[in-house]
Amino acid sequence: MIEAALAETIGLSMIKRGDSVYLKVNTNSGDSFPFSTSPTCIATIGGMLRDMGVTDIRIGDRSFWGDDDTAANFERNGIAQAARKLGTRAIAFEDEGTDWVILPRDLHPDWVGELRLPRLVTSATHIINLPCLKTHFIAGFTMSLKNCLGLVNPTDRRRPGNLKTHAPIDEALGRQIAQVNQAFTPSLNVLNGYRALITGGPTPHDRTHHRGGDIATPRVVIASTDRIATDATGLAVLRTLCPKTESVTQFAPFAHPQLKAAILAGLGIASPAACDLSGASVPELERYLKELRAV
Repeated sequence: MIEAALAETIGLSMIKRGDSVYLKVNTNSGDSFPFSTSPTCIATIGGMLRDMGVTDIRIGDRSFWGDDDTAANFERNGIAQAARKLGTRAIAFEDEGTDWVILPRDLHPDWVGELRLPRLVTSATHIINLPCLKTHFIAGFTMSLKNCLGLVNPTDRRRPGNLKTHAPIDEALGRQIAQVNQAFTPSLNVLNGYRALITGGPTPHDRTHHRGGDIATPRVVIASTDRIATDATGLAVLRTLCPKTESVTQFAPFAHPQLKAAILAGLGIASPAACDLSGASVPELERYLKELRAV
């Protein structure tokens, strides 16, 4: 399915032999796919990169602000093993041992204090973003845009006024997510929806209206260079699966606070009309198109 999604879209044509490629995995916790990026996805894309002559494959992430053992989570969810099979390692972006780049202050007005990202990421020739298809009990959903919060320095994330405390479906949270994403542009986003979390999230233990951890199997993979198009399409899929208690069913995809903030920040397309959604191997495509265009 990953190979089909790449073949039916842009593929890896932008990557050349000798490039460095950072794979942005999702390791919010040590829970396995769909709570974390699938090791199969990493191995598939990483193997394709190796076949293309890419020797500098970088993998790294940071678990949520309250979890200080990302390295152990990599082992639990299988990402560490996938990295080793590719001849690299999964790097935990903790305070110790990580070289950080300080972003210009005017780039992130909704963040308190400085905002730092790993130099390992910002110096890569290409970023391939590998989010999961998940609901989120606070943000509504977590896909390609929100996946990038795992790059933020943990001290910066914990700072009062930042991610340690925020209101559900918060407008400021949408702006904070957009401002981190303004610091870089992934060459490709591959949203793996072979399995999807459809209640609560991002872990099996988080609840929305007393429900959480329910998993569906839509069997879709969404590939795009555009983060807004990626997440809007992911929302269209979730809207066909989630109970009405989930906020993704209560916002039209392009009206969701995360996407509204991303649109205002100029991170991608601005309307359903601009979304060129195709997929010869996706039988539910017309249904997803209908949800994508919802108002």
